[in-house]
Amino acid sequence: MIETLRKSTRKTGIIRIAVAAVVIIVCLIVTKFGIVDLIVGPAEIDITRDPAQYEGKWATIQVQNLLTDYVEHYTTTEYRSGGSSTSTDGNSYIAFYADDNYETMTSTWYYFSLYLPSRDQEKAYGMIDDTWAYWEDYTGTVPAPEPMEITGTWEKLEGSLLDYYIDTLEDDLGVAEDEDDIFVCYTLNTDSLGGVQFSTFVLVMLVALVALVFIVIEIVKIFSNGCAKSIDKFIQKHSGLSVNQIESDFAAAHKIGKEKVWIGKKWTIYVTGTKVHIFSNKDAVWAYYYRRTGRNSVSQMRVFVIGEKAHLIPLSETLTQEALGYYQTEQPHMVLGYTAELEKLYNKNFQEFLNLKYNPVKQQHTQDPFNSVYNS
Repeated sequence: MIETLRKSTRKTGIIRIAVAAVVIIVCLIVTKFGIVDLIVGPAEIDITRDPAQYEGKWATIQVQNLLTDYVEHYTTTEYRSGGSSTSTDGNSYIAFYADDNYETMTSTWYYFSLYLPSRDQEKAYGMIDDTWAYWEDYTGTVPAPEPMEITGTWEKLEGSLLDYYIDTLEDDLGVAEDEDDIFVCYTLNTDSLGGVQFSTFVLVMLVALVALVFIVIEIVKIFSNGCAKSIDKFIQKHSGLSVNQIESDFAAAHKIGKEKVWIGKKWTIYVTGTKVHIFSNKDAVWAYYYRRTGRNSVSQMRVFVIGEKAHLIPLSETLTQEALGYYQTEQPHMVLGYTAELEKLYNKNFQEFLNLKYNPVKQQHTQDPFNSVYNS
């Protein structure tokens, strides 16, 4: 019996583990395995080298000079009432790195873009002021801006963002691209990791973490002795009962479906997921098929047992009818089938409900002690 139950729960556990593993893989694919970049750490960008080698990577750069912001990023929320609200997410900025050659007394400026969230706007504007003050100073008394380390995903500028970037450099700042002024058409996006927004990345990784924890729990269940514990707990609650008696009843039980429900003469054992349930048939007073359609659809056999919560056993209507047939033949004290009147009687006048079948059969047993229903 225990091995049969373990096999059933193990099969469910393995399926659950496989589904959770698929969820983790999908999460990793959606985020382009960005968690690996986060664990390994960001690559350090050398802006004087080919920028394409860092494309899509989680990277960091020391921003030494910040010229201006050139695009404001915002989110507009539309409401059902017809109104809307707009919130600023952050800004794209133009920075540059001055590569000085002291032998030739020349300097090559590499311009690039970066995105900072709105919470860093004040800090960015302060650096812009410091940058202009430093480069417009001819007295040598103004200190260089304090470098700012920025970490994010190195992305290629495309579409309108690229157009604004070029237009700002050429039209607003009067910079013409040549060998001394190089336009690096990439941006360091601090709100992106693994090809998605950082907030989305965190959410997806939380899903993956929950799936991982779920896998660990299922593995523990598979290799634990949970089946035996459920039976042992039931035996402890019923003095004089032994596992041999349950095993004997289980061996002759009616198997409903694919090793999920066993209806014996004295006990019903069923499996939901990786959990084993058992109840005494002599204490069961009512059973019927229940179905709910729609989004949260349900198909189950409901069995009501004295002193316990209702047992909700996942079964199709056909299998439920098969199970109810066995109860009808072997458990004459049970009310089978559903009507609104039965439900009302069960909830409002339980003793009257017991008088329908349970009490008469129990009384008959008193007169006939060889009745097998109550010999457990």
